[in-house]
Amino acid sequence: MDMRKFKLLIVDDHPIMRETLSLLLGQNGNIIITGMAENGMQAVDMIKLHQANIDMVLMDLEMPFMDGIRATRNIRESCPHIKVLVLTTHDDLSILSKAIEAGAMGFVIKPIAKTQLLEAIASISAGYSYFGTNRYSIKRGWDQAS
Repeated sequence: MDMRKFKLLIVDDHPIMRETLSLLLGQNGNIIITGMAENGMQAVDMIKLHQANIDMVLMDLEMPFMDGIRATRNIRESCPHIKVLVLTTHDDLSILSKAIEAGAMGFVIKPIAKTQLLEAIASISAGYSYFGTNRYSIKRGWDQAS
């Protein structure tokens, strides 16, 4: 799947995850890492200041101060053009459903292969939803009106 260049904000409370994801995804010529946040509150604040420099957020769910679900809802309500992809260890569908209801366009479950993460990012960037776990993955067109 072809991707245009886009700007990504990485949100995870573990520094090693943020740094690793930044290095890994920054190697892709189409992804520009515009920032990293250690919790949802910091992500929301960064987006308020720099929303023109962010196209997508790669969001963890479990973080201090403001979790990923609340941050996703806040981001999507204030900046509906910014897409959110959840990257989490949770495979509980009730939690993942809450993230989708909050406005996330998809999710991927850790551990994940680099190729699957890049596929998920490309799908979301192209306007599709992406729902992936270790057991299955689904891509579907995203209807912004619904």
